[in-house]
This record gives sequence, structure tokens and C-alpha cells, in this order.
Amino acid sequence: MFKAKDISNGKCTIYRYDCIDNTIPLELQYLIALAEQQRDAFSVIFPWEKYSCGPTTISYVAINPDTQIICGWLKASINQEEKKIYISALTSRSVTDLKYRGIGSSLISTLISDFSDFDFIYLTPTNKARDFYLRLGFRDYGSKNYLFKTINKEITSDTIRDISANKDILVIIIDELQLLDMDDQVDKLEYLISNGILTLDEVIQEYNVDGNVNDVISLLNMY
Repeated sequence: MFKAKDISNGKCTIYRYDCIDNTIPLELQYLIALAEQQRDAFSVIFPWEKYSCGPTTISYVAINPDTQIICGWLKASINQEEKKIYISALTSRSVTDLKYRGIGSSLISTLISDFSDFDFIYLTPTNKARDFYLRLGFRDYGSKNYLFKTINKEITSDTIRDISANKDILVIIIDELQLLDMDDQVDKLEYLISNGILTLDEVIQEYNVDGNVNDVISLLNMY
């Protein structure tokens, strides 16, 4: 854990927590319990819920150190090799208290500042949050279920097209699983990716071997 940034909204401080050896740090375990106690102050998205630590998992928690009020929480998966960041969950207390407006954007800007040498950041927004991310400079690529923001200004259009293609393939995989009435596998797939246990590229690579969703099912059954 280390202190990342002080922000004025609600006198909150942002702290960063990395997973080491797939173990949830003790400080983060405390914050998970604290956030659950304050659950009613948030809505829909609860990044601390069913929290698991993978080798790529990272969290930024905004908290008022004096009052122990959780101001916001961002959970992400970091791909060091390919310089990609996937935001799996983001929530802010501002949904119930406007005093905390700006917490979400502060969490994202802190994440980007820490990984300024990365190429891009992407996420799957809720319908209500979509406009918020568009205001922060995220854009549509491929399916409108996904938004991207370039971090490295030198990223090429070819790379962006590859990202878009991968997102379209993921939509195809999910559609095929749902046609097979395998909603449980869809849930499992989304859980593994969002928690950094499987990368999107690993799933796409498995599907592209034969273009057969059964290969993806076999991969999922390994977990």
C-alpha cells in the first residue's frame, strides 16, 4: 500500500493496493469490511464485493482518514507485457452525496498517472456511467459495450483496430455461449477477465485456434 494522492472532495486521500502472491493485503481486507458496512452509500457497483487477488490486480481506494468514510473505489487489471489496463469496477460516494463529485475522475487520473507509459485503458461501462466516461475522453471501439482511452499518444491506428477486433470477437464468444444456454459460463468468463485471472488476449487466442467456442469452454473449465 502507498499513498497516491490527496484530493479535496470530502477531504479524501487515495491509496493504492497491489496484490502480492495472490494474497489480499491486510489493510485492504480492513477496507473491504469497512466498505461493506457503508454499502448503502453506493449504488450498483461494489468493487470490494467477492474480492479476489490475481497477479495483475490493483485497487485504488479513496478514503477520509479522519472519519474512515470510503469516498470511492477503483479496481483494475494491469497487463505489463502489453501495456494495457482494464478497469473492472469503479464506484463513487457521489451517487448519494454530491460533496464527493469528482472522486471517480480523480481515481482514474491517479491510475493513469501511475501507468503513464502504458498504451491504453479500457472498460465496460454501465448505461448510466457511459456519458461520464465519454466526458473523460473515452471512445467507442467495435461494440458499444466497450470504451477505450489512449494513454500513449503514439499508439497507432493499427493497434486500435486490433483492440476493436478483439472486442468484437469477445461479443461473438458470449453470444455463442448464450445460444448454448451456458449463462453460467458467461458469468465465469466475465469474472475471470475482470479479476485478472484470465486475460482477454488468452481467451481470444484460444477461440482463434479453430474458431470454436468449445475451446473457450475447455479453457474456462480449467478454473
